[in-house]
Amino acid sequence: MITRNTRVALITLIILIVAITAYFLAQGFWLEDKNVPEEFVEARVDGAVIARKIVFLAHQSLAGLEQISQFDEKKNYSSALKLVAQELERNSEARKEAVVLSNQLGTMATLLSAIEPAGARTLATEAVGYEVQLVNHLISYHETLNELFELLRGKFEGRIHNSEHKVKKLVEEINNEIKIINKLNQKFDSSMERFDKYFD
Repeated sequence: MITRNTRVALITLIILIVAITAYFLAQGFWLEDKNVPEEFVEARVDGAVIARKIVFLAHQSLAGLEQISQFDEKKNYSSALKLVAQELERNSEARKEAVVLSNQLGTMATLLSAIEPAGARTLATEAVGYEVQLVNHLISYHETLNELFELLRGKFEGRIHNSEHKVKKLVEEINNEIKIINKLNQKFDSSMERFDKYFD
């Protein structure tokens, strides 16, 4: 038979359990809050579009560089000069896109604190950090590429002589930047893939 004292004890225990449950739920102990600001998602999508455009322009520039090299070997300097001028314009466009990408990353960075749960926020912070480094190397890559095209233009116009060593050095720097950019991009993709799993 349940006595009055037993009923009081049971009621007290139930109240205590409810209170503890409410506390842990509020702390996200059992059910973590999930939140990704819409602006973060939009900046991420826009950034991805811009990044693809930059990659496309970079591939075109590298193909153009190969064509310029062929014109150089054939002493076809007039065609080489025209192509150098085109590549300088393309490189300028790519550099502007890199700045736009940087702005999108800035937007993402300002919204990191609003991301829940904490594990997802950590991964997003990590990913944005990788992408910021990538943009810095991207800017360096375009500056070096621009320097190379200017050097080649000077060579084809007859203003610069004995440029082979400098050209080789710049090409090596460009290749190194490409390797770093690709590695950082892989790290970014890996972090964001793990980030997305929080919201599957």
